[in-house]
Amino acid sequence: MPHSLKIMPRPFREVGAFLSARHKPPKKTGMRAGVSYIKPLLFVGSKPMPRPDMPTHFTLIGLATLVAWPVHAQPAPTGQPPPNAVSVERSAIFDVTPVTGTLKETVRKEQQLVWRARRSPNERRFQLTDVSVAFLRNQAPAEVKITFAGHVSAFGWRPDGEPKLNVTARTRGGASIYSWTFDISVRCADTDRPLPSLSQTVPNDIAANLFNSVGAIEISEYREPNSPILTVRQCPS
Repeated sequence: MPHSLKIMPRPFREVGAFLSARHKPPKKTGMRAGVSYIKPLLFVGSKPMPRPDMPTHFTLIGLATLVAWPVHAQPAPTGQPPPNAVSVERSAIFDVTPVTGTLKETVRKEQQLVWRARRSPNERRFQLTDVSVAFLRNQAPAEVKITFAGHVSAFGWRPDGEPKLNVTARTRGGASIYSWTFDISVRCADTDRPLPSLSQTVPNDIAANLFNSVGAIEISEYREPNSPILTVRQCPS
């Protein structure tokens, strides 16, 4: 009957002495110095059978892979806007009325654009007042020019970049028929300062339809997709 394979317990001192007696350095010259080798034993019946040489540091590496390393949780984003970030409180809506056969203008009703701190909405940073948009049509050649005017004031803060505005021309029913985007300049010393003249010529293929159909204007803050939010810095006192 073939012998069954089993591991026989041996006293600690006897096993230690036996292992020490069988400890031998590797014969191959390609092994690294300082690596000890132990021959683990199996017992077949009453006779010990050595296993192939195994470096002890392999065993340690195997045990190390079983250790669960702590995982540090990443802090969740707060969703707060950056410090000193600003945005326009609300868009400004204007009705457009004919002045002459070749001129249409927005009707002023104390509309204004106010940039407020995102983290402190009650605090103003700068604003535009006395805003007006005009449409001027020339008879020959047929063309339409849009002009923008306003007064800017700063309240101890100036933007890090130039704020961008978007002017959207709409029909009386609210349909968008044309849009225009431009920058404005804001200085620390601004107190009801008139903006430099801003104008744009409408393409000829839509000029006539725009002039005849425009009935309202919406002015809003413009920010390009994926661009950072506008921030301000405090003016020197």
